Amino acid sequence: MDIEKLKKLADSGNMFAQFDLADRYYKSNGVAYDFDRSIYWFKKAAEQGHSKAQRIIGEYYWGVEENPEMAVYWFKKAADQGEPYSQAKLGNCYITGAGLEINEAAGIEWLTKSVKQGNVIGYFCLGLCYFHGIGVVRDINYALELINEAARLGDLEARNFLLKLKKDLNL
Repeated sequence: MDIEKLKKLADSGNMFAQFDLADRYYKSNGVAYDFDRSIYWFKKAAEQGHSKAQRIIGEYYWGVEENPEMAVYWFKKAADQGEPYSQAKLGNCYITGAGLEINEAAGIEWLTKSVKQGNVIGYFCLGLCYFHGIGVVRDINYALELINEAARLGDLEARNFLLKLKKDLNL
């Protein structure tokens, strides 16, 4: 779509146009790279309920602004809409207490929802919970199934975890 038409649609309140415009500013696709404008438009789309924009704003507050409470706020909005990455992040926040009080049962619930959608982070985090018995009865076999799946899907932390485990067990 022509950038001027896209800007008009975004200005008129179309959340999909707002998301697309934000993405273009972030990736310098048809416009010059502008991080601040990308965040502005992602926030506009997020405020209207765009789940991917909510996830991105959650990540912004998590990593750039270092405001875990606001990150959790946006992850929760996206997770409630079924966005799997946000479900995994929210589950991990409940497990670790980052941005809210620790609630292992809620953490396991969100991680499980994420895993049911095939989210790699969910597999690894839920696997670690089963490995260490956090919020669940410890089950090493199930933990390794989950962590192996995360590694198979390309998660480097999962691969490193398995390599360290093999080394520690002299396998």
